[in-house]
Amino acid sequence: MCAGASHASAMPYSVNPTDTVELNLGNDTTLCEGGDHFFDAATLGATTYLWSTGETDSLLKVEAPGTYSVVATGDCLYATDTINITFFLISETLDTFACPGDSIFFGGIFIHAGTAAAFPNINALGCDSTYVVDVIEAPVYDEEVELQFCEGDQAIFDGQVIPEGTDVPFTYQSEFGCDSLITVSSFSVTNIQTDSTVLVCPNETVFINGESLTAGDVQVTPFPLTGQSCDSVVTVTVGLLADSEKDTTIAVCDGESIEFLGETLQAGDSNIFTLAGTASCDSIVTVTVEADPIESIADSTFNIVEGQFVNVNWLPQNSTYTYNWEATDGINCTDCANPVLSPTSTQTFNVTISNATGCQSSALVTVNVVEKSVNWITPNAFSPNNDGFNDSFRPQAIGVTTNYQLTVYNRWGRLVYSGNDPAVGWQGKVNGKEDAPIGAYIFYVRVQNALGELVEDKGNVTLVR
Repeated sequence: MCAGASHASAMPYSVNPTDTVELNLGNDTTLCEGGDHFFDAATLGATTYLWSTGETDSLLKVEAPGTYSVVATGDCLYATDTINITFFLISETLDTFACPGDSIFFGGIFIHAGTAAAFPNINALGCDSTYVVDVIEAPVYDEEVELQFCEGDQAIFDGQVIPEGTDVPFTYQSEFGCDSLITVSSFSVTNIQTDSTVLVCPNETVFINGESLTAGDVQVTPFPLTGQSCDSVVTVTVGLLADSEKDTTIAVCDGESIEFLGETLQAGDSNIFTLAGTASCDSIVTVTVEADPIESIADSTFNIVEGQFVNVNWLPQNSTYTYNWEATDGINCTDCANPVLSPTSTQTFNVTISNATGCQSSALVTVNVVEKSVNWITPNAFSPNNDGFNDSFRPQAIGVTTNYQLTVYNRWGRLVYSGNDPAVGWQGKVNGKEDAPIGAYIFYVRVQNALGELVEDKGNVTLVR
């Protein structure tokens, strides 16, 4: 019976409401991560307890930051309190860069590019913590560039003349101060000037390249040298000479043929034709058919994310070429050498290039629109005790990924595991040998997404047994 109540009698009686007793969990506080922390809500007269976590004991073990509240009740008693708990992180990471083969000096030691070092620390709360310095190897480049130039011109790179047959190195510094090397060489392209004379009798005509020519006519036909930018010119002069012999060359596409004076000629053929004039003036013409090849282009495939695009810059450039792209959308130009491809879904484009002779080369360009995002499923603890549950630490990358790499370090920065099989993970061994001690470890996990970009996750995992 609550205080103030009385037994039944003729006199009126009253019952006081439930007494409210103060319950004090203390002020909001910050705790060291990884320790055992308990809060006691024991209150005089209380018989039941209910924490916001569902626990019903007066003593609560706190293992994670958050807001915790408790209600204590008893016979004619009700008490409650709330406390906010934060945790001090035990590990922080500083990313910096160094050139390949170099190192930085930090904390009294040299840390080489491509490695990391951990430094123990005790913060103002007295918590053990680790400061990890990760020295990332800065990218450098070593490339070769070959320049071509027409006879009479010069090859120039970065303001410097590149003599033919020499390799000239150029050293540049990257944004991180690392030396990158470009080696430039050059070669000349011969300008071909071909003169040909066809002899005819007086009042006779000859057909060259579909044109009727008579003595004294000059036909000038430009031919592009396939794959180069220097022009070649064939000049045919029709002269007046009886019973003469002369050679002429006609260009065709690979595998094609032409009709010359009723005969079918293919590339590689060389036939002799007798041109008889009305005055019995014969001219002997040797017609050689040569192929006018066009540079072949190969199929190619690209992966992009929706909203990105592909700049076409690999087709041969020639002012005498024509370009044709078979596409209705996802392209900004269907008759140029350098269009921009920007489909919203996976699409294949067919491109055809043609030279002045009408020779053609075709290729398929496939642009795959892919999803590049990668999501991580990473446990924060595991127990390698061979009970069939949580026996290994295996961070999982959700998405299209390749080149999985997991590394684990102890709190002192010593490597205890490195592997590339996401189905195996870390089994709780020190480099595959003895059992690792119980405690917190630092992990780094990296993959490449569908675009080949590096995606990583890092953090702490607790080993329990």
